[in-house]
Amino acid sequence: MGSDAVYVDESIAFDRFVSERLLQGALMVQECRACTGTWHPPSGRCPLCGSANWEWREASVQGELYSFTIVHHAPSASFKEHVPYIIGWVELEGSARVLGCIVGVSDAIRVGQRVWLATPDETFPYVVPTFCLSREEAGTK
Repeated sequence: MGSDAVYVDESIAFDRFVSERLLQGALMVQECRACTGTWHPPSGRCPLCGSANWEWREASVQGELYSFTIVHHAPSASFKEHVPYIIGWVELEGSARVLGCIVGVSDAIRVGQRVWLATPDETFPYVVPTFCLSREEAGTK
């Protein structure tokens, strides 16, 4: 992706940190030191208890598809070449639910399938967590 990558929010340093780690093959979540809750996307406070006392933690690279939708209409011109694409909530092992793209999928996608963190699609308009249905395809740890 290089220097042309678009970050989710350039004004917030931890969005850049999370995006850069994704490009390196790691998915970072935040963990609350007060209530031990984990979450993604990044925010300055725990969404469960409101504490600002949190730390970064590298999440598992595998999880289970919790929910998904197939996007058939591009929300903007930059997404036009990508439709249809799949957005899904992934329940990471021992961690948070993460919203991301699901790639390399046939028509047989279903809730409950195992997924693995994959390299983000370099042609997608944003750096987002990307998952696939095959460990071999993901090339992850």
